[in-house]
Amino acid sequence: MTIMKRLAGKKLMVFIPVVVIVLSAAGFGVWKLFGSKKSATVASKSASQPQLSAEGTPPGQDVPDTTKTQTYENGYLGVKLTYPSTWTATESDTKDSVRLESSSFSYATVGKGSVSGYFRIYIRKGARDVDSKYIGRGYAIQPSEKLTYTQPAAGQRADTNLSLFGLDTPDNFAFFMIAGNFSLKKGDSLGPNYGKEAETFIIAGGFSSKDLKDDLATNPVAPELLQSSNAYKQAVDILKSLQLH
Repeated sequence: MTIMKRLAGKKLMVFIPVVVIVLSAAGFGVWKLFGSKKSATVASKSASQPQLSAEGTPPGQDVPDTTKTQTYENGYLGVKLTYPSTWTATESDTKDSVRLESSSFSYATVGKGSVSGYFRIYIRKGARDVDSKYIGRGYAIQPSEKLTYTQPAAGQRADTNLSLFGLDTPDNFAFFMIAGNFSLKKGDSLGPNYGKEAETFIIAGGFSSKDLKDDLATNPVAPELLQSSNAYKQAVDILKSLQLH
């Protein structure tokens, strides 16, 4: 009897470590299964979240979103508008024109590769010869679009025509222009004499950079860039806010 008890004790001692090993293995398997699922879920959620740069701009977006705005008013020029606080407004010494420029970003141009620049809006009354040089080389890349002003001034039309132009060809985007009386088709041009009348507003803009000194000088880009450009979307909102006197 004593021998049987001893044998039973030995078997029990051998069995206990085996149970511990089996339970440990099972526990590791459960942790591995559910731990992996949890990690995969966290990774999936992380991948679905847009990763922001140091400036707070999602990758691929040229300028950040903002709800803060400023008002620019020029009584001499007869213009009032609202623009994002991330843009800057610089008027000429004679106050007869103004440039509105977005914060800087890099973008791909046609012919020059990637450059660092900004989106620019240029407003003045009456085209100069230097302005006509660019206007005369513009060819509409698509039919004109209707643009509706959000709060037009007294006597100002409620909507206008916004046309997109390529430089020397309708196959790139070089600048936009507001030409209220002209609804253009693809390939049409306003010609070099457009806007020579002193009271005609020249309202244009495009992708520019510091090395381009002329107000209407821009870097032509692929038309598809406009579809993803936050700077262009903000520029259109500025145009909608225009009050012209």
